Amino acid sequence: MTESNGVPAGTERTASADDARFRNLLEAAPDAIVIVDAAGKIAIVNQQAEALFGYRRDELHGRPIELLIPARFHHRHVADRQGYIAAPHTRPMGVGLELYGQRKDGGEFPVEVSLSPLDSDGQLLITSIVRDISRRRQIEAIVREQDQRLRALLEGVRDYAIFMLDPDGRIASWNAGAERILGYQADEMLGQHFSRFYPPEAVATGAPERELQAARDEGYVHDIGVRVRKDGSRFWSEVVLTALRDEHGGLQGFAKVTQDITARLESERELQHAKEEAEQANLAKSEFLSRMSHELRTPLNAVLGFAQLLEFDPLEPQQQKNVERILKAGRHLLELINEVLDIARIESGRLPLSPEPVRLREVVTETLDLVRPLAAEHEISVSLAGDAEIDGRFVLADRQRLKQILLNLLSNAVKYNRDQGSVSVVCSAPAAGRLRISVRDTGRGIPAAKLSRLFQPFDRLGAETTEVEGTGLGLALSRRLAEAMGGTIGVESTIGAGSVFHIELIEAADPLLQQTFAAPAGEPRPEPSGRTQRVLYIEDNLSNLELVEQILERWPGVGSLAAMQGRLGLDLAFQHRPDVILLDLHLPDMNGLDVLQVLKANPETAAIPVVILSADATPGQVERLLTAGAHAYLTKPLDVAEFLTVVADALQRHAGSREG
Repeated sequence: MTESNGVPAGTERTASADDARFRNLLEAAPDAIVIVDAAGKIAIVNQQAEALFGYRRDELHGRPIELLIPARFHHRHVADRQGYIAAPHTRPMGVGLELYGQRKDGGEFPVEVSLSPLDSDGQLLITSIVRDISRRRQIEAIVREQDQRLRALLEGVRDYAIFMLDPDGRIASWNAGAERILGYQADEMLGQHFSRFYPPEAVATGAPERELQAARDEGYVHDIGVRVRKDGSRFWSEVVLTALRDEHGGLQGFAKVTQDITARLESERELQHAKEEAEQANLAKSEFLSRMSHELRTPLNAVLGFAQLLEFDPLEPQQQKNVERILKAGRHLLELINEVLDIARIESGRLPLSPEPVRLREVVTETLDLVRPLAAEHEISVSLAGDAEIDGRFVLADRQRLKQILLNLLSNAVKYNRDQGSVSVVCSAPAAGRLRISVRDTGRGIPAAKLSRLFQPFDRLGAETTEVEGTGLGLALSRRLAEAMGGTIGVESTIGAGSVFHIELIEAADPLLQQTFAAPAGEPRPEPSGRTQRVLYIEDNLSNLELVEQILERWPGVGSLAAMQGRLGLDLAFQHRPDVILLDLHLPDMNGLDVLQVLKANPETAAIPVVILSADATPGQVERLLTAGAHAYLTKPLDVAEFLTVVADALQRHAGSREG
C-alpha cells in the first residue's frame, strides 16, 4: 500500500516519528543548540538558544551564524569564519572553542562552543552546542586574583620559609622567606628534594622521609629541629608540614612552613637562666631573713623578757616609764621582724594559709573590738555601717590573716586621723560573688601623686618624721596577704576629707558544719606536792638562761637546772629526771632536734614533756618538732604569761603521769 505521492505509508510515518523524537531531544537539551548548514546559515535552533540570544526562531532561520557568534570575535581565539565552520572536520568531536556571543540587544558574553558534524540525507550540517560561561569566567577571574594575592603574600613573607613539595618531596615553589632563611635562590631549589637542607646525620637516619610519611598518615607534622643553610651554618627551626589532598583524597603534595627560632630559643634559655638565678637569689634572701630573724629574736628575747620582769617589781615612776619605753620599742622591733618574714614567705610561696568560709560579721566585729582601745586614746569614734549586707554571709579567707589585714587598716585609720575624728566600716557586695569591707577615715587625705607609693615596703610617705609610729610594711603585707587569698586591696583619697581603704574577697557558701571549740576553764597551775618540781633548760645563750631562771624563781615549788650544751643537758636529764625540759634548737655541740629524739628514745626520759624555746618561727620547723614529740613550741621573744601557762600545763601533765 502506497500513498498518493508514491512513498510507502509506513515509511512516512516512521520518518515523522523520528523527526518528533529528534525535536524532543533538541528541546530537552540543557544548553543552546544551533544547527547550521554548510554555507553557515542557521537551519535549526532550540528554545534554550532563543532564551540565550534573545531571538525568536523565525528571526534566526536562514541567517548567518555570525549573527550570534560575530566574526570580529574569532581572532581573539584564533578562529575565523572558515575555521569555525571547518572545525568539526579538523578537531576531535566535542572539543569546545571559547568565543564570544552577541545577544539581540547587542550585549556580548563569553561562550563555549562545541562543534560536531551532522549528516542529514547526505547534506552536511554542523551542530553547535553553545554554553554561557560568564559565571565561570567570573569565578576564574576571582581565583586568578586570589592566586595573585596569595603569591604576592607568600613572596612578601620574609620571616617564614614557605614552599610547596610534590608527592615525592621535591620542591615545587620557593618564596622570598625561604631564600632569606636558607640562602638558596628559587632556581637552585626547584626540583630538588627538600632533604637538601637537613643535617647529614638526620638524612642518614631517614628523618626527612619519616616526616613525609607522618604527614601522609596524620595530615600534618609539627617539629623543632636543626636545619642547614647554603653556607653550611646550622640553625634551630620550627617546621609545619601539611599534606595537600584533592576532593577525592588523592595526595597532591605538601605545604611546608619553616621559621628560624634560634634567637627565640636563645632568649628562652637566657630567660630560664635569669629565672633560676632569681629563684636562687630569692631562696638566699629567704634563708638570710630566716637566719636574721633568729639572730634578732635571740637578743630581743632578753630585752623583752627582762623588761617584763621589771614590770612585776615595785619601781619609781620614772623607772616604770623607762621600762614601758623598752617594751614599746622592743615590741615595735618584733612587729617589724614578723612583717618582714611574712613578706618574704609570701614572695617565696611558703606562707601557710588556711582558706575557709569565714563569717564576715564576726571577724569585722572582733577586729573593731581590738582597735577600740586605741581609738579611745585618740578620741576617735569607730562605727560599723552596712552590717545588714553581711549578716549570714561568708568570705573565703584565712581567718587570722584577714583579721591582721583589717587590724592594720583600722589602726592606720585611727593613727592618721584628725583629733576627735571618726572611722566607719562599711560592708557591701559590689558584684556577684564578691564582698567588700571599706574603712573610711576623716584624716587629711593622701595626695594623688603619692597613692602609687602606698603599698611599697618601708615607704611611709613622710610619716616617719612625725610622732605616728609605724614600720612602713603594714600595707605592703596587707596587699600581699589579700592577693594570696584571691582578693584585692584598693584606696581612694581626697585631700581634706579623708581616705577609704577597702579589701574585696571572694564570697563563700555558708558551710554546712560549724566547728566550735570550748575555751579552757582556766589556766592550768601545778598542784602542790610534797617535792620540788624541777625544770631543766638547755640553752647556750646566757641572758636567755638568766631570764628563765628569774621567771621560775618567782614560782614557789619549782626549781631549775641549766645546761649550755646538748650533751650536758642529756646527762642532767638522765641523772635528775626533771619534770619539764625547756630546749633551744641551736646548740653549740648538737642540734636541738637530735636532743629531743634521744630523750624520746630513752624509756627513762620519754615521758618528760619537752617545750621548745626557739627564735625560729617557721611553720615547717614548728610542725617537725611537734611531730617528733615536743609537748609545745614557743617562739622567742617569750610572752611571759604564755610561757607560764604552757610550763604549768606541762608540769601538771607530768605529775599526773607519775601518779598513774
